[in-house]
Amino acid sequence: MFAYVHSGIVLSLSNESYPFNDRFDAGWYGFLIVPEDIPNKYEFAKAVIKKYNQYLSGEIYGYDIGETNCWGFYDKNEMIEEVKCNIDYFLGKKEKRNS
Repeated sequence: MFAYVHSGIVLSLSNESYPFNDRFDAGWYGFLIVPEDIPNKYEFAKAVIKKYNQYLSGEIYGYDIGETNCWGFYDKNEMIEEVKCNIDYFLGKKEKRNS
């Protein structure tokens, strides 16, 4: 695993010997150990690195609606779907009170 550290951190899992263009702010970072029972180890490792890069760059989403808030979504679309469900729930709850 390699890291580029310059105004932030980006990790790379690469089959190449050196995945970045900048040799001054990047270099070997460490290992990613994948459990033996995980199928498609390389794809799993790429997904882990992608999610960790999102975390390192602050690309994490959340919402605060009325009585409910939730943070820690790495997928904006997943968060939007949950927000829609909560809005529908709260609107339905409000309509029942008004009936």
